[in-house]
Amino acid sequence: MKLSIISINRNNAEGLEKTIKSVIEQTFTDFEYIIIDGNSTDTSTEIIKKYESKIHYWVSEPDTGIYNAMNKGIKQATGEYCLFLNSGDNLCNNGILESCLEFLGIEAICYGDLIAKDIDGYKSLTYPDLLTAGYFWGCTLGHPGSFIKLELLQKAQGYDETIKISSDHDFFLRAICNFNASYKHIPIIVSEFQMEGISSKPENQQSIKQELLHSFKKNLPLYYEDYLKLHEINEDSLAMFYLKYRNNNILQFLLKIIRKLFTILKIQA
Repeated sequence: MKLSIISINRNNAEGLEKTIKSVIEQTFTDFEYIIIDGNSTDTSTEIIKKYESKIHYWVSEPDTGIYNAMNKGIKQATGEYCLFLNSGDNLCNNGILESCLEFLGIEAICYGDLIAKDIDGYKSLTYPDLLTAGYFWGCTLGHPGSFIKLELLQKAQGYDETIKISSDHDFFLRAICNFNASYKHIPIIVSEFQMEGISSKPENQQSIKQELLHSFKKNLPLYYEDYLKLHEINEDSLAMFYLKYRNNNILQFLLKIIRKLFTILKIQA
């Protein structure tokens, strides 16, 4: 089997049904569909039972968080690749898996682009072809558009459950920067996701920052100090302006004049 699609859910029956429909209506059918529900108290289990004939495995039981649920899904998966499409997310059209199929088979991670929806509307998220440690200093890949080989997830022992909000960032950092996992950018919009999750909430941004610091110190200890310095530069608007325009002829001319003025003032002093 080529693909395992895993959806996790807790008390989001409406979003879950939207996700299920986008999966079971695909023209490509060589996949297994796994749903991990966190003991929902709304009508989520009724929604799952409504589509049970199209679902290969599901469970509704307590969990300890998002990544505990995702790891449960990994343990049930048998496909070559896994795609995490959590409740509320949806594949962008009924033929998208068929379109992505030609890109799967060699690389350990094949990631496509996404559409994000928030209160201001829709915006596209296009990911780079080249991934570096520098890229992961401030960004990550979107799991609703990332096809990850099951053997890589198993090698990484799944997601670090001690990281409560940004363990997907930690996984991609470990996989690509530590394990040197092969990857490929799929130039296709794969999924649409709602920017309503735990990682999008303003009150969680400080916790996320601390998790990222922990992740870099754990995975790339030799670059940790560089990571901190980069953040200091990013927070310095003047430094960022210089780095952005340092090769601009006008800026270089002005800096040359300023240096001469300082030299003259120093001599006069």
